Amino acid sequence: MKEEDIIARLRDGDSQAMEALMQQYGPFLRYILTPVLLNASEREECFSEVIARIWQKQAQYDPGKGSWKAWMAAIARNTALNWNRTRKQTEPLSEEIPADTMAPEDILLRKERQKALEQALLQVSRQERLLFTESITICNPQRRLPENLA
Repeated sequence: MKEEDIIARLRDGDSQAMEALMQQYGPFLRYILTPVLLNASEREECFSEVIARIWQKQAQYDPGKGSWKAWMAAIARNTALNWNRTRKQTEPLSEEIPADTMAPEDILLRKERQKALEQALLQVSRQERLLFTESITICNPQRRLPENLA
């Protein structure tokens, strides 16, 4: 169905036009929502709200101010931003340990891996250690190997 037909049928209150709108523009609208709402279930809830807002505000669309797609994109983006804003204000505090703190078994595993890496690096020549150190530093400038291994 053409864009003009969808707009005209929406203005006539045709509910089948909503189906055509979701089929034709659903992927585009979800694409707009994705960077703002990372959680898939929240994104789907927000998508439903976006569709409802398009239905409610379709009479406000003015072709002289911009394209239909741009108008819908603005509604989708603003709805997602508002969705995020209201969720952050009402989101209860979690009792879980933050993800940036490591569990004791992860700390132990990390130490074991570090020790194994140190032993492996001591088995290779100084030039190979330097090459390895440079590759680590280039990929992740914040990480440095201990001086005795470099």
